[in-house]
Amino acid sequence: MKRGALVLGGLIGAALLVVGYAQRPIEPLAPPPVPAEQVQAQPAQPTAGGSGAPRLVGAAEPAKPQPFRFRGLDIDTAGEVARLCFAFTRDLVADGFVRYEDYVTLEPTVKTAWSVEGSRLCATGLDFARDYSAQLKPGLPAADGSRIETAQRLDASLRNRPPMVGFGPGVILPRHGASGVPVTTVNVDRLNVRIIRVGERMLARLAESMLDERRITGYGADELADEEGQLLWRGSMDVRPQPNQAVTTVIPVREAIGERKPGAYVVVASDAADEARRPWAEHAVQWLLDTDMGLTTFQGEDGLRVFARSLDAGRPLAGVRLSLIARNNEELGKADTEADGGARFAPGLLRGVGGMGPVAVMAYGPDGDFTFLDLRRPAFDLTDRGVEGRPSPGPVDAFLYSERGIYRPGETVHLGLLLRDAKSDALRDLPITVVLNKPNGREFQRLVLDPRQDGGAAGQFVLSETAPHGRWEAVASVGAGKPVGRASFLVQDFVPQKLKVVLTAPEGPLDPAQPLAIGVEARFLYGAPAAGLTGEAEVDVERDPNPFPALAGFRFGVEDERFETQTATLEIDETDEDGRTVTAGTLPTPPATSHPLRAVARIAVHEPGGRATGDRVALPLRPGRLYVGLRPLFKGGQVADETEAAFEVVAVDAAGRPVAHPGLALRLIAEETEYLWYRRDERWTFERVVRDRVAAAQDLPVDPAAPALFRHVVSWGGWRLEVRDPATGAATTLRFRSGWGGELSADRPDRVQLASDRESYAPGDVARLKIVPPGPGQALVAIASDRVHHTRLVDLPAEGATIDIPIDAAWGNGAYALVTHYLPLGTRDKRAPARAVGVAWLGIDTAPRRLIVEMAAPEVTRPRGPLSVPLIVKGANGKAFVTLAAVDEGIL
Repeated sequence: MKRGALVLGGLIGAALLVVGYAQRPIEPLAPPPVPAEQVQAQPAQPTAGGSGAPRLVGAAEPAKPQPFRFRGLDIDTAGEVARLCFAFTRDLVADGFVRYEDYVTLEPTVKTAWSVEGSRLCATGLDFARDYSAQLKPGLPAADGSRIETAQRLDASLRNRPPMVGFGPGVILPRHGASGVPVTTVNVDRLNVRIIRVGERMLARLAESMLDERRITGYGADELADEEGQLLWRGSMDVRPQPNQAVTTVIPVREAIGERKPGAYVVVASDAADEARRPWAEHAVQWLLDTDMGLTTFQGEDGLRVFARSLDAGRPLAGVRLSLIARNNEELGKADTEADGGARFAPGLLRGVGGMGPVAVMAYGPDGDFTFLDLRRPAFDLTDRGVEGRPSPGPVDAFLYSERGIYRPGETVHLGLLLRDAKSDALRDLPITVVLNKPNGREFQRLVLDPRQDGGAAGQFVLSETAPHGRWEAVASVGAGKPVGRASFLVQDFVPQKLKVVLTAPEGPLDPAQPLAIGVEARFLYGAPAAGLTGEAEVDVERDPNPFPALAGFRFGVEDERFETQTATLEIDETDEDGRTVTAGTLPTPPATSHPLRAVARIAVHEPGGRATGDRVALPLRPGRLYVGLRPLFKGGQVADETEAAFEVVAVDAAGRPVAHPGLALRLIAEETEYLWYRRDERWTFERVVRDRVAAAQDLPVDPAAPALFRHVVSWGGWRLEVRDPATGAATTLRFRSGWGGELSADRPDRVQLASDRESYAPGDVARLKIVPPGPGQALVAIASDRVHHTRLVDLPAEGATIDIPIDAAWGNGAYALVTHYLPLGTRDKRAPARAVGVAWLGIDTAPRRLIVEMAAPEVTRPRGPLSVPLIVKGANGKAFVTLAAVDEGIL
């Protein structure tokens, strides 16, 4: 299993963000906000024999949908380009198959880019300070098939951009090739500028977020100069504005700095006209390090590794003196970098608390250069690069578990324990203390478990009759050390489930226009029919994840198509003397979609005490007459580079029966990624644009006797296969990649594409790691788990390279290959990142140590009698430690 937090929590990558003409710094974009679902809560209603037990509550009656029509205009002139968005009452088609620009005309004519954002149609690239007239043509379609019936003429007036002054988010001013700091202005004639120096030993005392500040008041700048730093220069400079255009002007910081001294510099800039009117207003601020050194760090159980590198040349720097500084400004340790630019601080130096906690690394180059790294800043976030799994354990890892998740006061809690080391090998002769804590955190009881030779042990706690309700927690530790395992459970005065509900659903695809009748049978767990009980039921219409079981592996529907689940309430009568009843109601009208749907009915029967016991059933729903299916003849959504990608194609009716088709329109598209750079919110950012290149197009006939076959040789990169029936609109798309196994996505410019040649390895094997960087340069390859096992420097051409990594048994279950790629400042695009990062998991095959348990329980068991349960444990060498619990069905 991959262990994500093992690296995420312990390995820190220093951000080499550079400002100046040599580079436009970037920051990762936050994912778009996901709209929250509106949930209507209703209080539980008392029933006969109960006082408000929880009940399954049906969704509120859906509001009557509005007719599809134009709703209003949204004009945005705050960005670098002007946008005009047409808002409608329903979502639009977002799969790219509809050319909405054919339904809208703009006067005067202007070249724009069109995009769909839910229910909005947006045009980007209009001129500022200009009036436009727009006409919406009849026939403009919504996602549900509705269309605009009549033409509509609209007028829009775009204003000038508001004045703006801003810096980028970078913190490093390269010593080579950058004499000043660029400031970006919009509609500003003159700037007021201040330059402040903050000494090296003051940096460790500054607030953690200080270097991230992009706004500061004039009073705050004065206080910074008086209390923490020194004002080096203050004055004004003219700007040559271009109406409504972003203008970049260089502030000659180097002239004001004079003699270079270790420390940081702060540049404060403001619109002179605005400052005269509002002296309290916020100004733009830029923190700077005047340096050619960049630092990258990795922190793990083996301590802190620091690598120093020249930003200009992109090569490692030897002989750099490093100092580890504590919060109270004490020097915790010193180290000098070696030929690979690396040095290490022992792990004990990182364990200080309070004032002795490490906060920064200071670096002093042989030529008087200086830089520093704030260790309090967040580690590089690797969650978007395929890192997943549980946190890495320490030297002792305890799996603690109970046989149930809920108990009543006075009952006995049975605990099981499996003790392993970081490599998942059993630990022996290591007593474990287990403390049971009450919901308020206070200790209730403790016991000592002594794992047997196979690392297993069992124990029990007896709850008192007055045990408080809530979540209890059992914590395992070695003596008085840190916890090595946890397990929690609830204590409540619960009543076990008394009913068993069985649903009988109709066969075949449902007709949305017909009533939905589902048979319900309720019986008490001891066998008697549950007569005279009420119930409740609701049904959801959603996408069917497995619409045609006979066509396993086939995909149906357009991948990017939006679909919202719809809910309706069903009626249900009381159960008769045999415990039976039937639901009644109709399904909500499904929207137009290329996906097969299903209706998921959730039905519950109220026990005499008020509890709702139920079950769910999924029924096929096929609003379309024809469906197109695609099945890749390869695994994992990926094929090898320059090999043949093969697919099976079928056409089926609503019942899933294959049908003939004279020719489905098929297109194989190469998705080529580009990045469009622009400024937003006073910083450079990017938009990922995928351009389609049609590699193959044909009409593919389909025969019901056997699936049609499509083959094509594909090269490295992302691909999309589209199949569509022009007559009915039935369509399916499937994305895949060409390359090796691993994470090969290039969805952002600071990502190194990495792939390993196999899914898992045995100790002694050699893994082949394919590295595709964003450009030529040198890469630092670190093999790491909870510590760094090995590092290597690799020179990479623009097309990438393949390196060999020996697999070491000391890694345990595996390790991550962390590749940090550096681009020399003088060789890359101005806005390209100076550093890119990639991650690939090199897993060690756990099959030789995997246990497979087979259990056969008897059909009938008599109360108060012996119970014999045959067990077979495959893969155990000798004896196996087994815990077995029999739990009432009403509790599970």
